[in-house]
Amino acid sequence: MSNRRAATVKVHPLALLNISDHVTRVCYSDQSVGAVKGLLIGYSDGADITITNSFQCVTDELSPLVVRSDNESAWLSKESETLPIQAFERGVDGSFIELNVRICMDDEAENIAVGHVTKNAKQASTAGTYEHLVEPTIGAIAMLNKKIESLLEYVNAVQRQEVEVSRPLLRSISAICDRLTAMSQAGGDATALRAHWDEVVEDCMAVALAAEGTANVAEFCATMDRRRIAARAPKALQMDL
Repeated sequence: MSNRRAATVKVHPLALLNISDHVTRVCYSDQSVGAVKGLLIGYSDGADITITNSFQCVTDELSPLVVRSDNESAWLSKESETLPIQAFERGVDGSFIELNVRICMDDEAENIAVGHVTKNAKQASTAGTYEHLVEPTIGAIAMLNKKIESLLEYVNAVQRQEVEVSRPLLRSISAICDRLTAMSQAGGDATALRAHWDEVVEDCMAVALAAEGTANVAEFCATMDRRRIAARAPKALQMDL
């Protein structure tokens, strides 16, 4: 068993993000915990294993060396080092075989979400609040535009008789076009989609304005607190003397 070829493990970014979040929360909340245990969710395709998600779980410690858990449990290390990306498979003889691991970046929607969450904090602080709120919508629109371009390319290829005609797919494309046409308002260039987008922009601007006002009030309160402390300092020195 120990001489057989190890399988390949593909890990989605969402699983790594969850594991990092679990380890970070435990490190800051309870320093007495020696390790973080969790479960990995995924599927296998032959020798390949794909990990799509993960979550933390609570285990019952039977002894300092034994933990009651299922065979499919994942042990998440909590050490003072960078998060390791390693996977092991247990053999019939009790040994562990290290598997080849690579990050799966095929899901475009997941990449947008993870990229938005893990953006650099310095860049996030320098960027405007308005851009920060609108960025997820811009990413979703970019992904939608890419899908529409692929559908348009398929329709053009069908017209050129370069690909096989799929009647169900063409009916779905026609239904999407009819739905967009029905959403258009009569007269002018204004459409329901444009009106909805304007409403989203206005909401984002209102939230950005409220956030800026809250930040200004907090800064004002902090300044007043510092002034009061500075005003009391000479009196405290005189009392000590």
